Amino acid sequence: MEVLNKLSPIEEVLKLVHLFINELVWSKPPEFEHYRSIFTSKEWSSFKLEFNKLKEACQADGFAKSIVLKYLADLPEDRKPTIEIQTAIAECFETRKEELHKYLLSETDSITGVGNVLKDIDWSVNVVMASDTMGSLRQPLLNLTLHMEGDEGRNTEQLELSHDELKMLITSMDAAYKSSLQML
Repeated sequence: MEVLNKLSPIEEVLKLVHLFINELVWSKPPEFEHYRSIFTSKEWSSFKLEFNKLKEACQADGFAKSIVLKYLADLPEDRKPTIEIQTAIAECFETRKEELHKYLLSETDSITGVGNVLKDIDWSVNVVMASDTMGSLRQPLLNLTLHMEGDEGRNTEQLELSHDELKMLITSMDAAYKSSLQML
């Protein structure tokens, strides 16, 4: 990270750090050619390695500004950028928080191997007035159509839920949502 001390003004540091964040969120690596006149190839490789260490150390905490600043402050003196650059790096992560959050979610998704992702929902309510065994039933049923997209393309799941089944579905989805929030 100390190689950033060679860049001035601070906007150049911001530009370079944003390029490396772009590599995370868009898989578009920065090009060394633009920085050949400033860094040697060894310095460039060193910075890439340091940025990856920063990523590994801070991603579990969602790249929180305080965590990024602590990581940078704890670097050995020979690898530490100036305080101004440390603050600029943390600000870069702070301004890209939403994109980084999406990146972390996609990383989690790829680790868990979730095949299908819910893309759309359609629903309707029917009232069953009678059946072949009961003359007067009057039971509401929810018809739920889930449009999923995954590795095999799009598929559709259709559910018919009674009032009690709907309550169970909502309870389990609420529990899953709460546990996913705890993971972040």
